[in-house]
Amino acid sequence: MNAAWNNDQLNIEIVTDGDDIQNRDASNSYTLELWHVIYGRMYTGTMNSYSAQISAQDLPQGTYVVVLKDNGKVVAQTKVQI
Repeated sequence: MNAAWNNDQLNIEIVTDGDDIQNRDASNSYTLELWHVIYGRMYTGTMNSYSAQISAQDLPQGTYVVVLKDNGKVVAQTKVQI
């Protein structure tokens, strides 16, 4: 999974090579969570494709962990600086 901040948007992309997300198609739904290392969970949503955008305009600056879950199980996570 890749996550990058650009122009007040957090762009998230599922990369299947090397991740635990293999043999899945884009119609599967995942839970996407955004955790600030100090303030805790700042966003929860559903990801229905291989990419998503989250507005970072109102988020406090700092380090975040982007977590992707499938049926409650963490299948990928990455850190991003906003």
